[in-house]
Amino acid sequence: VSAKDLDTGKQQSIPIAYSGRMSDDEVDRAIRDAEQYADIVDTVFAAPDQSQVPVGSLSYKTDQADTSVVLNPYEFDWQWQTEDGQTSTSQVDGSAADGNGTLNETIVDARIPNAIDAFIAFSVNPTSLEIERQPLVKGETAKIDPQSDGEDVPCTLGDDGTAALRIEPNYLYEVKATFPQGEAEYAFYTID
Repeated sequence: VSAKDLDTGKQQSIPIAYSGRMSDDEVDRAIRDAEQYADIVDTVFAAPDQSQVPVGSLSYKTDQADTSVVLNPYEFDWQWQTEDGQTSTSQVDGSAADGNGTLNETIVDARIPNAIDAFIAFSVNPTSLEIERQPLVKGETAKIDPQSDGEDVPCTLGDDGTAALRIEPNYLYEVKATFPQGEAEYAFYTID
């Protein structure tokens, strides 16, 4: 292998020889390493638990920080196959806000100074995504007007399952994600 510095014209080289096979000691060490770390590899690269509704994350960047917040589903309808081949289901009915417009206490906030680009990703890739937003009512607590209509928010769903969207301050964003096992709804609100 050789390298040449284009500025100075100096050239250096080093011979590399490949014997074509590992020594017995190298093979034994590789086997021991594989056995030693098998549990860790199985944990890190395990298939997702099909009975678990995916967790989401909202990521965005402001002048002050790169931020990522966890989005837990507040409503879902989920199906999966058990080990014995039976179909099992789980369903939770919920809402992002109560009848008075007060937001569910599990809904997270995103503090943004102005309109910014954001990304939503899930622990399992969704097959489709719908996002709707409603304006927040000014006051001491985060609320929406329960009589107001929501508006669709355009987003782009990438091949990797990440959605790109533009978010603005003082809105409740509701995210309806469809997965192979069912549907789940997530939400976050933005404040400045």
